[in-house]
Amino acid sequence: MKVGLHRVLELNVSEAKCKRSKKEILETLDDSCVHSYNKLKDYATELCNPGSDIVIDLSKE
Repeated sequence: MKVGLHRVLELNVSEAKCKRSKKEILETLDDSCVHSYNKLKDYATELCNPGSDIVIDLSKE
């Protein structure tokens, strides 16, 4: 990551800063996925017509 930043953007950053940044980005992505998953029931309610059933197929992919 450090080499890529230097090569592409000509930035010099420490290894520790790269690790902290990566950790923050991964945590943000994880929070975003959890937030979206929690909204599935609301989405299903919006999509479903009264008296109809809706099936949401979830996979880990």
